[in-house]
Amino acid sequence: MGLLEKLASEEPYKYRPPRGPKYPEIFTVVKRHYDEIEAARQRGYSWGQIIHKAFDAWQESGELKK
Repeated sequence: MGLLEKLASEEPYKYRPPRGPKYPEIFTVVKRHYDEIEAARQRGYSWGQIIHKAFDAWQESGELKK
């Protein structure tokens, strides 16, 4: 069963505009820090750990908006 078939039984939530950084902004920052992300993966850090700490660091440095 596909995603849309599973969602068909639910009522959609009211539209809420997305908050936080937009995809192009995130893509640019990830591309800039790709080597650092790869080094973290090679050291055994999970994607969840990397994402949370990277977003915190990038927001503190002003590279990403909150």
